[in-house]
Amino acid sequence: RWLLLDFKREFPLGAVAALWETAWARHRTRHFNCFVVCAMTEAICATLPSTCLQLDQLLVHFDQATRKLDADAVLSNARGLVYALCNEDPATLPAALAGIAEPFSPS
Repeated sequence: RWLLLDFKREFPLGAVAALWETAWARHRTRHFNCFVVCAMTEAICATLPSTCLQLDQLLVHFDQATRKLDADAVLSNARGLVYALCNEDPATLPAALAGIAEPFSPS
């Protein structure tokens, strides 16, 4: 049931299936869903007006973005974020990101 809820509100069912299939592939990270959320946030923030919004206005803006996101663009951006992180020098990353985008090898 949890899987049905994740991303179902933001994307059509077929796109949700593609998002989860990509996340389950665990290519270079076990946390691809986190990169998808970052890419979604980037896409929504790109449409924000240049003026400062109150918190309630910001929440309404994010809520109105429901089902308006391009799943292919979000997936592409999420992959780009993973690859960008993989190319960073591990010594320059914050401790919280250490190991988040290393090649995943099942045990």
